[in-house]
Amino acid sequence: MDVIAHALWAGAGVALLRRRRPVSARTCRLTVALAVLPDIPHLLPLLVWWIFGDGGLAALLGYSVAV
Repeated sequence: MDVIAHALWAGAGVALLRRRRPVSARTCRLTVALAVLPDIPHLLPLLVWWIFGDGGLAALLGYSVAV
């Protein structure tokens, strides 16, 4: 899952929409947060592995940017 890409695409969509219509900052933040929200449960096992196991931060970051 490319978590960062989902946030960037949602942010780009909101930026384009703001050129045509007034959109509040709160709505922009919620849009980006909701775009990333479905990917968060998939990161939890990696986060637990990093904190309690021998997993590294590189694995967590690699998963979040789909490297």
